[in-house]
Amino acid sequence: MKVLIITQKIDKDDPGLGFFHRWVLAFFGAGVTTSVICLEKGKHSLPDSIPVFSLGKETRRSRLWYSIYFLYLIVALRKKYDSVFVHMNEEYILLGGIVFRLLGKKILFWRNHPHGSWRTRLAVALSHHVFCTSSFSFTAKFKKTILMPAGIDTVHFAPIHEIPHDFSLAFVGRISPVKKLELLIDAMEKLGEGVTMPPLFVYGESLSRDSAYEKSIKEKAKALVHQIKIHFLGAVSQRDLPRVYSQHSALVNMTPTGSFDKVILEAMACGMPVLLSNKSFENILPREHHGVLMFSEGDSGDLAEKIKKLVALPASLRLRIGQTLRDIVVRDQSLAALLKKLIPFF
Repeated sequence: MKVLIITQKIDKDDPGLGFFHRWVLAFFGAGVTTSVICLEKGKHSLPDSIPVFSLGKETRRSRLWYSIYFLYLIVALRKKYDSVFVHMNEEYILLGGIVFRLLGKKILFWRNHPHGSWRTRLAVALSHHVFCTSSFSFTAKFKKTILMPAGIDTVHFAPIHEIPHDFSLAFVGRISPVKKLELLIDAMEKLGEGVTMPPLFVYGESLSRDSAYEKSIKEKAKALVHQIKIHFLGAVSQRDLPRVYSQHSALVNMTPTGSFDKVILEAMACGMPVLLSNKSFENILPREHHGVLMFSEGDSGDLAEKIKKLVALPASLRLRIGQTLRDIVVRDQSLAALLKKLIPFF
């Protein structure tokens, strides 16, 4: 099997996309001859036998350069691959799909986002197979789509047994409007009215386009920051995330239904209870724990109530819930499970 992988970024320390570095290594370890084209290349430790071609975002190349060099590469490398695996970015299929078809290459498209457009539909039409992890994904409705495990590296994301002495909450992810951090701040304020408020640690930062949102969130949280109840700690590399998860009692995630946020599964793999409202996870979380782990989407009052319930649980029960959640990820959402199901399509 010879596969050309096309992705946004190869950087093993990137907070959001670092996981894909481990995917590439796993494909290679499973016997797939691999070449990679990425928009941007950062720090990596891929072997020399996995060539990585960057389109040059790290050197501030122009969009015209990206397009011309991309088309050159997919033709120049044509003898190096039989199929092409495009991760998330439909633009590469729109630009190169006809060329891939003329070259007789199989197009495999991974896209897991609740929203799409005519561009997404066209990319799906040009693809031979489409993959996503959530039934709420825009691409889930097409006949050629296959649901896949999320591909969590459960060797890397594993409990460190650093049991927190005091209850604390963590938010991990980019600070952007889709993450609904204002909802969590509202819930924290409601908690302050009646019970001892657990501290919240926010790990993440915004992209430049969302800097105004980050500023508004920090302004909204100013009083709680002053009370040392909210701590903004910046982004964390993939390398350090297991340690972060192990330092806190529960992860809170407000991402709306449709987005299959990998952060949730990474935390679960580390044995961490999660609080969420995303209905994509209803069939993943044990139903007997829905009353504690799932809150009504967009409802800060219900989120506050669920935080109270989780705080009230004995630490031993929270640990057992965390172990159950890890077992689910290992069985159904691990990188090993993904390889078993995805590799045959290569």
